[in-house]
Amino acid sequence: MIQVPVTFDAANRRRDKSVGMRFTTNLEISNHDFAEMDKLVGMEGWCLFSPNELELKDVPKGDAPTEGKSMSQRVRNVNYVAWETLTDKSTPFEQWHNMRMEAYIQAVKDKLPER
Repeated sequence: MIQVPVTFDAANRRRDKSVGMRFTTNLEISNHDFAEMDKLVGMEGWCLFSPNELELKDVPKGDAPTEGKSMSQRVRNVNYVAWETLTDKSTPFEQWHNMRMEAYIQAVKDKLPER
């Protein structure tokens, strides 16, 4: 668990309607504490923010929901970022994504033993 005083810097709506949030710590963070934070990168959990009025009753009990994005949504999102950053965008995303997925499918099929 991480508990540090922060400033809530920004919230950005994502394409899939989720929200990216950015916080900055109000204090310097030791290497040890940063290493603990780094271990949690990519994990799912709860994020609570309250302007100095958090009470124990506000803390959720149990695990955070993990329904999140499906594997296919994650692949599509990663492909979109790749298309946006690595191509000249001359091919529309849908067409580029479909070509990339067909190439992946063919690569897997090529590795299968013949029947």
